[in-house]
Amino acid sequence: MPSTSARHIISINRKLLCKVSGCSRHRRGLGHWCNFHTGRSQRYGSPLGSVLRKKAYEVEYEQVRGLIAKHPTHAGVQSAVAWIGEWLSDAALGNVVPGQADMRRLSHHNVSPLQILTTASAIFAYHCREPRRLPDDADRLTFAIARAVLLLAPLDYRTSYLSGKPKSICRPLKATTLRNVGKHLRSVLGVLFIGIVDELNRQWQQHKDFRMSLGTSFTPHQSPAVPFNTKEKA
Repeated sequence: MPSTSARHIISINRKLLCKVSGCSRHRRGLGHWCNFHTGRSQRYGSPLGSVLRKKAYEVEYEQVRGLIAKHPTHAGVQSAVAWIGEWLSDAALGNVVPGQADMRRLSHHNVSPLQILTTASAIFAYHCREPRRLPDDADRLTFAIARAVLLLAPLDYRTSYLSGKPKSICRPLKATTLRNVGKHLRSVLGVLFIGIVDELNRQWQQHKDFRMSLGTSFTPHQSPAVPFNTKEKA
């Protein structure tokens, strides 16, 4: 139970407005934000964060999936798949690893290391292409990577009683779990993420150059003396 001095400080803080620009709500507890923005911070890594649906990054997901499928023997891909597989195995055995309970859930639902690698890489690629929609501020990118990975399998449910009747309630992902899992993925696989994005950008530039070459004029400095009649037969 908070001491008298702590309760006094909390009381004063609750009279202040949320620190998020434009928000007229009052702060929660000793924090800088209101209940609404505190909840967003706990779910998305930033008080300004929001849900990132798979439809938003489905293009990046398919591109990453195609790239990995084309280079299955790439040393970085093989190392990453083996590392994630060991992480899942340790979690299933009850060993202490980041996000142990949720990684065990993924293992129980047979989520493959390749699915995890593809999903995490796609989120990073989306961030690189849409930094304003998914900036790397606070823990926003870290949480987005972790959420996408940890939602590859259904969440666990717990039974609660409402008016004496049992009701199943979904167990939400914890902020500490999202932070730990996201940081673990980025710290180990960050170099591979960058390599994947660089290759996707190279392929995109190659395709762009090809399309531009198709529109290059055959006689850029002069017009032909006699127009070519496409209706005439050779």
